[in-house]
Formats: sequence, C-alpha cells, structure tokens
Amino acid sequence: SPTLEEGLSFYIPEHQSQIRELFLACYEQGIPYDAELQIINASGEPVWIRTSGEALRNNLGEIIGVHGAFQDISERVELENRLRQSQKLEAVGQLTGGVAHDFNNLLTVVIGNAQILTESIDKDNKLHPLAEMILQAGYRGAELTRSLLAFARKQPLDPRAIDIKQLMVRLWPLLERALGGEISLRLITDEHLRRIMVDPGQFENALLNLALNAKDAMPDGGQ
Repeated sequence: SPTLEEGLSFYIPEHQSQIRELFLACYEQGIPYDAELQIINASGEPVWIRTSGEALRNNLGEIIGVHGAFQDISERVELENRLRQSQKLEAVGQLTGGVAHDFNNLLTVVIGNAQILTESIDKDNKLHPLAEMILQAGYRGAELTRSLLAFARKQPLDPRAIDIKQLMVRLWPLLERALGGEISLRLITDEHLRRIMVDPGQFENALLNLALNAKDAMPDGGQ
C-alpha cells in the first residue's frame, strides 16, 4: 500500500491537488470519490483514468485507510475529443457556408455594376482600368466564396482542365502581397506543361497555404 505522497505521485502535477482533497476527505470523513484524472504510466506518459475510492474500516468502524481502483478511459476520452472536434468543424462549416452565401449576394451587385462601368467607359479613359480592377476583384471574391462553400460542403467541387501556368500568373500578385518584401518569389516552369483536371479555387488555396507556411518557416526572409 503506498503512502499518501506516493499515491499522489502517480498523478500528473496539475491533478495532484484535486486528488489530495478527494483522498483526504475520504480518509478523514469517509466520503467516497470518483473522478476522471490523468496519471503517469510506467512509460512516463500521461494517461486518462477513472479513479475511485472509498474508506477502509476496521471492526469498530474506524477508518484505517482508503482502497480504490484505476480504470483506463484514455480511448473513450480520445473518442470524445474527436467528437467535439468534429462538432466544432461542422459548426465552422455551417457558419462559413452562411457567410459565403451572404457575401456572394453582395458580390453579385459589385460584379454587375463593375461590368456596366467597364462596358460604358471608353478604354482610353483613365477610369477604365479602375473599373476593370473592381471587376477582376469581384471575380476573385466569387472564386473565394465558392471555395468556402466547397469547404462547408454546400457546393460540389468543380474540377476542370486548366493551364497551371496561366493560373499561377493570375495568382502571382496575391502571392507577392501575402509573402511581403522579405520573401523572394520566383516562378520556374517548363514551357510545355500539360493541362490538369483540378478545381481552380482549391488549387489556388493549396498554393497560397504552401506559400504562407513557407513564410512562417522563414521569419528572417528567404527565397
């Protein structure tokens, strides 16, 4: 039978004060306990267990100790954590889908008016490039909302044959802005790349994520 301090040493430091209170209440007042805490196993790893105990009495009814048991519940806790994470992702997906739908409605107005401006302003007018920029930004926003809807599983993916080089050139300004001046960015491609079947929005998101991960890995700049 371990001493009190030996028994407490089974638990991770963060849970030792809690089990001390439960154990002393059981030993001094006969209050049984049942709690879910973490102990350190023989390999030195934390393991979730259900620990329960009750007072051990002699023939006179006096408390002479505490006896109890551990039950390994690490698998159940892991399943519960996965379920909670899944529920969080589902909630994020629902929120994302709702926001994307609303934003898409706003973009419809932006794109529609930008198209009218682009068509009504002469190409040699200095305002024409500005109207064109608004229109292209609207199209880009529509692509992003489509990607968000795909993430929220409210819209199917749309794989089609695309020219990667053209897609990269279109994405280039966004990549440069995302990476900032400390990162040197170069595009090296073969002259005759084959077209591939892919959802353009998802492909762009993948490239952007790769670029941002690379930036995080190079806090002092790089190439």
